[in-house]
Amino acid sequence: MAQDDVRLNRSIETLAKGDPVFGLFTGNLSLANARALARSNLDYILIDMEHTAFDMETLQEFLLGMTDKQVVARQGHA
Repeated sequence: MAQDDVRLNRSIETLAKGDPVFGLFTGNLSLANARALARSNLDYILIDMEHTAFDMETLQEFLLGMTDKQVVARQGHA
């Protein structure tokens, strides 16, 4: 990978180095779960929207709950 190439997907970067990736399948869209998952070192999270109620507002809240505001502030952008 060239020095100016940027990977937006950490799983691709990890696999490219030959390392394993770890993830989780969750249907728990609670704010507490979002915060716990955001602080984990998981490479990916699959959000189950098939076996639970399809609620885009709840999904939006979950994803916002996963946002680490300190990292965003340090980077200066999302």
